[in-house]
Amino acid sequence: MIRGVRTSRSRAGGAIAAAVLIGAGAACTAVVDTPPPEPVPPPEGPPPMEFPLLPFDTTVVAPPFVVLDPIVHSRAASDEALRVEVDRWRRRFAESDPESFRIYLQRMTRYAELVDSVLIDRELPSSLRYLPIVESGYLPNAVSPASAAGMWQFMGSVARSYGMQVDGLIDERRDPIAATDAATRFLAELHDRFDSWFLALAAYNGGPSRVDRLLREHAPLSEGGDSLFMRIRPYLPRETQDFVPKFLAVAEVARAADRLGLAPGVEEGYAPLAFDEIEVPDATSLDIVAAAAGADEDAVFELNPHVVRGVTPRNRRTRLRIPIGTAEEFSRVFPTIPQSERITVVEYVVRSGDTLSEIAEDHGIRTSELMDANPGLNARRLQIGTRLIVPVSPGAADRIRGR
Repeated sequence: MIRGVRTSRSRAGGAIAAAVLIGAGAACTAVVDTPPPEPVPPPEGPPPMEFPLLPFDTTVVAPPFVVLDPIVHSRAASDEALRVEVDRWRRRFAESDPESFRIYLQRMTRYAELVDSVLIDRELPSSLRYLPIVESGYLPNAVSPASAAGMWQFMGSVARSYGMQVDGLIDERRDPIAATDAATRFLAELHDRFDSWFLALAAYNGGPSRVDRLLREHAPLSEGGDSLFMRIRPYLPRETQDFVPKFLAVAEVARAADRLGLAPGVEEGYAPLAFDEIEVPDATSLDIVAAAAGADEDAVFELNPHVVRGVTPRNRRTRLRIPIGTAEEFSRVFPTIPQSERITVVEYVVRSGDTLSEIAEDHGIRTSELMDANPGLNARRLQIGTRLIVPVSPGAADRIRGR
């Protein structure tokens, strides 16, 4: 069970509470694609594709009715030119590199209940559960060359506009719960704006202002609809041109994963996201949190990917997630830890004239320890503004575990 959900995120609201509550204690077969049918009028789509709707659990009997998804079953999805691109991507995922796609579906088992629950709560198309595959392969820590981050690949400015914290210590774009809440709100607003899921997806990738401008320039008198995507597609950036056909291909392959031999077995999937929540009053390192909870350190880091430097901010209370069943131990042990031992690392921003040896000396550590804490750092090309992790209390976590 996930505890403390109602007070964990004031912005996330009912959607996130529903998401995490549904995720508690579920089996890995939870990724079965069986959300309630969306109220989509049948005239909007062609006859359904032959891909099975339940790729992850062959023991479940498909319902006797057809569920029409307004994106994958859009009439515009049968456009011949678009189908050429969809088929190209489909072959790539299902034939050229099926193992990578299988890994994406395996990661998806971790977050599928969270995503599905929010989509159902907001009455959004169930196929949007596959959008994080397109964006990041379902990796919460993914960062693009353009600096978009997280499972849903938010740019910093857009993330902040949806109330997410993005700074040197906390980056909520990497938080699957906060990012799923923001992404679904963004997608719903884009659909309301363009009255088309194809255009909403294009705007999600390429920006709504660009899509607005291209519609004014190339389809000023059009009544709207998904078919307008193909009208403006030649004028979009290449990545955005590919975005809709790539999404359709991903949805088709994922929905057919069982038949294609790509669906992960129960033993291969990940347990649905579930956790206890605790609060730290000031700057605290995640390894200390794990030690106080008697929890696996890697598990605590995995549950808090948004704590990008492994330490929470100073002078502020921060809610964190720890493995289920460890909150009571944390509440007992943490208050006994002196404040001076609650931080094992600090962040240091390089200033003009700094050298690694001087930074290490100022913090009472060896230069080699500083280098080990910042892999890939070039000591000869230390740039002003570079953020370093500086170990300050080595061995503290081990001492807490050894009490």
